[in-house]
Amino acid sequence: MPPEILFIIIVWIVCAIVCGQVASKKGYAYNSYALLGLLTGIIGLIIVFVMPDKTQGKESSNAEALLAYKKLLDSGAITQEEFDEKKRSLMGK
Repeated sequence: MPPEILFIIIVWIVCAIVCGQVASKKGYAYNSYALLGLLTGIIGLIIVFVMPDKTQGKESSNAEALLAYKKLLDSGAITQEEFDEKKRSLMGK
């Protein structure tokens, strides 16, 4: 096999792995975007890098919800136990 073809295959495989990893960190399915990277190469990398981060909005909405529960706790509308339960569920513990 000519070295040029081997180089192209290696670059395509690296694109697939990087696409899958970046998509996974952004909250998307690894396998789907690894396949995208394998089929489209560098174009797939561009697509993955400009995609929005799905995990970022979730963290901020959890923080807002926790602040709302803290205000309810401070006002006496909920007990400390109820606040701790909501905090555990929002923090994923």
